[in-house]
Amino acid sequence: PPSTPDEITYFMEHLNADDQPAPIYFCSDVSHGLADESGSVVHSHMELFEHTIPWMWEFHLKNTDARFESTFGFGPADLGRGIVDLGAIAELIGANKGRFPREEIVGYLEIPGPKSGRDYSDRLLGEQLTESIEAISEVFLLAE
Repeated sequence: PPSTPDEITYFMEHLNADDQPAPIYFCSDVSHGLADESGSVVHSHMELFEHTIPWMWEFHLKNTDARFESTFGFGPADLGRGIVDLGAIAELIGANKGRFPREEIVGYLEIPGPKSGRDYSDRLLGEQLTESIEAISEVFLLAE
């Protein structure tokens, strides 16, 4: 938790009560959603991302599958299996500019693997990062 809109609101209102010494914000994630035990989506990644906007200081950019079980980048091989639409994220951010707690929102590319320092996968990391950065740049640089 927080995994639902109600939990998010409850936590943030509680953590940001008037008697707290400092405000608390989120590092949100474009690939976090909630699926029930049968795999049906209860709250989509877009719904939860948008709900966190009033408390979002920064966010992680990564792709995910339809059940939120696996995360990966935005290269051509991953786009077909992923559900995160970079264009929709850019549009959502632009449409909600006045709702963020800061003027500039920061997005961090998060690639879950391969891990640096592992000889068997290091050779794959450069290509994954390059492809994802190219896809993100193509969308977000045009949105400015």
